[in-house]
Amino acid sequence: MVEAAKRRGLDARVADGQSLQFTDEFDAVVSNAAMHWMSDMQSVLGGVWRALNLIGLFLRPIPLPGDVRGWLMTFAQPCTSVVAAV
Repeated sequence: MVEAAKRRGLDARVADGQSLQFTDEFDAVVSNAAMHWMSDMQSVLGGVWRALNLIGLFLRPIPLPGDVRGWLMTFAQPCTSVVAAV
């Protein structure tokens, strides 16, 4: 997902979701099939909050029938920078 975002010209990065060290840097934070494995949810959510800019989106897909990739691309269209919390 990160490589695909980079090919589209986005500033996409992979980071440890429990120790995000960003402040007001991203239009979106995406966590796809990772958060349920993290034990320190307070650190995860605090890091996400700090990483997002004023109008940022937190995209955390939940298991639903259908194409998650298509869902993500629909909502991520206006983004120019994104971090994937893994």
